[in-house]
Amino acid sequence: MGSTSTHWQDILAILLVATVNLVISFNIDTKSLVVQQGPKATCDDCMFGFSVAQHKEGGVPWLLVGAPEADARQPGVHKGGAVYKCSATDPGDCTIIPFDTKGSMIAPTGQAYDSKSGQWLGSVVSSSGEDGTILACAPRYVWFSRNLKRREPIGTCYTAKNNFADIFEFSPCKSSK
Repeated sequence: MGSTSTHWQDILAILLVATVNLVISFNIDTKSLVVQQGPKATCDDCMFGFSVAQHKEGGVPWLLVGAPEADARQPGVHKGGAVYKCSATDPGDCTIIPFDTKGSMIAPTGQAYDSKSGQWLGSVVSSSGEDGTILACAPRYVWFSRNLKRREPIGTCYTAKNNFADIFEFSPCKSSK
C-alpha cells in the first residue's frame, strides 16, 4: 500500500514541476503596453474592462471594451452600459460605439415598452475576426409585455458591421407590443 501512495506522489510531483516550467516560459510584452481607461464623462465607476475583445477593421487594430455600468447618455436611461472602441496603440483614445442611442421605447400612452436602465450593455463583447461582425449584449434588458404589465427580463444583443456603420438589434425573446 505504501509503494502505491509513493508512486502517485511521484507522478504528482512530476506534473507540478512540468506545469511550473510552462508557466515560467510564458512571456508578456511589458515594454510596449497600452493602458486604456474609460472616459470620465461617461465612465466614472462603470466597470470598464468587464469584457474585452480584439478587433481589426480595415487593417486597424482595436480593443472593444465593455463597461456594463457606463452612462451612455441615452434619454431616460440610468447606467445602461456601453461598449468602447479603444486604440490598441494610443492610450486614452476610446469612444463609445453607438449601439443604441434612442433610450427606452415609449408607447403612445407614455408608458415604456422596455427598461434599459441597468441592462449591462457591454457585459458580453465579441468579434468574429478581421472586418467581421461585432456582438455586444445586455443580459439584464427588460421587456414589458401583456399590456405593459408583465416584466420579462429577456436580454438583448446588438451586432455591428462595416466599421460600426450597420448596427442591428437581436432580441429573439421579445414578444409583440
